[in-house]
Amino acid sequence: MHSYVFIPLIDDESGAWTSFLVNSYRNRDDRLLQVETSQFEKLLTDVVCDDVTEVQIKKRPIGKIIASVRGGPQRD
Repeated sequence: MHSYVFIPLIDDESGAWTSFLVNSYRNRDDRLLQVETSQFEKLLTDVVCDDVTEVQIKKRPIGKIIASVRGGPQRD
């Protein structure tokens, strides 16, 4: 995923990075999506701890791209 805008949001009191704003590299418009760092960290942890067995990426006629991932938790 590419973002035309990437703006980290910092809490004034603690100085901690709490979230970030992104938007579409393709459209480069004024819409922003706010992603909480806790949600992003969970997503990364889930990906790292997953045993991916298959990835499918399809482009739909209207230009939307759909990705699906199959697998399960890693076994120790």
